[in-house]
Amino acid sequence: MKSLNIVEIISSRKWIGEAFHVLNLSLKLIQRGHRVILITKSGWEVNKQADSIGLPNIALKMNGHFNIRDNLNDILKLISIFKKERIDIIHAHRGHDHWLAAIALLFSGKKIPLIRTRHVNVPVKNHIFNKWLYKYKTDKIICVANHIKDGLIKNNNFTPSKLKVIYTGTDTDVFNYKLTGEKIKKEFNILKNSSVIGIVGRISPIKGHKFLLNAVPMIKKEFPDAKFIFAGAFVNQKTLKDLQSLAETLGIKEDMIFTGFRDDIPEIIASFDIAVIASKGSEGSSRACYEHMAMKKPIVATRVGIMPEIIKDGVNGLLIPAEDSSSMASAIIKILKDKDLGQKMGESAYDSLVNNFNFKTWIDKTEEQFFQTLGV
Repeated sequence: MKSLNIVEIISSRKWIGEAFHVLNLSLKLIQRGHRVILITKSGWEVNKQADSIGLPNIALKMNGHFNIRDNLNDILKLISIFKKERIDIIHAHRGHDHWLAAIALLFSGKKIPLIRTRHVNVPVKNHIFNKWLYKYKTDKIICVANHIKDGLIKNNNFTPSKLKVIYTGTDTDVFNYKLTGEKIKKEFNILKNSSVIGIVGRISPIKGHKFLLNAVPMIKKEFPDAKFIFAGAFVNQKTLKDLQSLAETLGIKEDMIFTGFRDDIPEIIASFDIAVIASKGSEGSSRACYEHMAMKKPIVATRVGIMPEIIKDGVNGLLIPAEDSSSMASAIIKILKDKDLGQKMGESAYDSLVNNFNFKTWIDKTEEQFFQTLGV
């Protein structure tokens, strides 16, 4: 296959799932011999992360739909890139960058395929501009999960043939199940025989941390030495203080560990006996779930977003209703009481990941989609 010149463009400010997706996709495509022009939002997390790992990127303002001056400058820069760099594929990931790319493409006079990846199951607003964007200016829509594809068909009447589901997965070299987590237990003074239950992800109301907090007293009746780790950056101090206040009210303050942002997430997960995804929404692709699977952890997850697609209830994890602390406690206690069940679930989760949600398959299918769109 020939080497492609690919524009990857993302307007995200925060280091969230789709940002992780774009940086890893760019790196893997470069490793396969493609040339990637990564375009990020100036001064924000994706731009900083790309710079920190030495991944060349072009920073644009991307300051929202109504900032006319910045939008115009961004469009002019994109037109220049599209004209000068012999681009084969433009790949957008969020609404704002999708619009900028489409308008720049229109005025560049170039016929370059535009692909959009949808990372969340949020209906597209059905106004005339979006209909133009998706019907006439977008050649293909990649969905990171089947529920996103189904949502676009149901809510927006998108043509199924224009949609392609490509799951992401994670890097099993980084998330290596052979890690022990002992360093984390030592850092936080967790006793060797204590059970550790944890959540990885930003501390935000949508992630449902409070429902695990409310489950903790029920769990500690059966397992009084259990400890609970919340690993992730705080969206704001109020959210953190609300959770800490709830922990104090419940009398479990000493059992909770709020780590804040960490760059050693594989070690954090290695310390878990059970991984929890407590979200009451979101989880379009759930990078955290893939990471837990790679680490052979039994997973208790709410039945939201992608979770029913990758977690088979009773096989590689347990699915529970969202916002239900009692069900969460029961599921966690069930696994803690049956170590063999937990081990089998962890092994099954790993097998599912390796066979269905690995990085190689993700990049293979994305690359294949690029070539198919080009008619190669």
